[in-house]
Amino acid sequence: MRQNPKPVRPAHTHPDVEVNFLLSGMIQYFFAGRFYEIVAGEAAVFWAGIPHCNIKDSKDLYGIWIDLPPQWLLRWKHAGSLAQRLMGSQMIKYRVEKKDTDTFVKWNEDFQKGDPNLREIIAAEMESYFSRISLALEKKPASHMPLAGPLRHVASITDYIGSHYAEKFTVNDLAKVVGLNPKYLLTLFHKSCHLTLWEYVVRLRLGHAQRLLLSTDRTITDIAMEAGFGSLKAFYLAFNKYSPQTTPSRYRFAANRR
Repeated sequence: MRQNPKPVRPAHTHPDVEVNFLLSGMIQYFFAGRFYEIVAGEAAVFWAGIPHCNIKDSKDLYGIWIDLPPQWLLRWKHAGSLAQRLMGSQMIKYRVEKKDTDTFVKWNEDFQKGDPNLREIIAAEMESYFSRISLALEKKPASHMPLAGPLRHVASITDYIGSHYAEKFTVNDLAKVVGLNPKYLLTLFHKSCHLTLWEYVVRLRLGHAQRLLLSTDRTITDIAMEAGFGSLKAFYLAFNKYSPQTTPSRYRFAANRR
């Protein structure tokens, strides 16, 4: 939990549910193949196992950023709907009421004190808060930014990848679908999304696998195949590259113990 301007980073993933609450300013995100804008007084919640990055922010950007273990939401009795939507790659965005603004600020202040008893209380309060959010929010995802020019092509690219990342396809296949030159397609994607197209595909596959590791008891081999890796070796290589501190088995074990 932190209260400071969010640093600009290339597209990345991490195994948390990320909560962004803006006290001032504006930030634009690339997330799950779409572009979103969050402004002061809004909160955005998403599963960070999906590639994401902030592509633009204002000089007065200031807010509170919270990373929650996704298994918390999966275990919270009344937050099941929210957990399912987040693990289904939706971004949830909503206006924060004044009383809840004070709650976010208080959480951050208490968390920084380092008292384990206070942190346990914060966790319980978060369960209550996000359970209410889960029950109150509409079932539709956050609206994404209207796009023009090259970003419209990027949206077409990510639409196709989002539906086919677990399958075999080539850049030429993709270029034919979206009507772009293959070289231009790769350059445009990298410039707009701050990672290569194939890195994006692998990270989507890895996010799919991590969701299944957290929410099912299926074998690692089955999960690797469903996520589109083609072989167990390819899955382990990707996991080691993007989650070098753990393995699929340890990832699942640690999640179940938290």
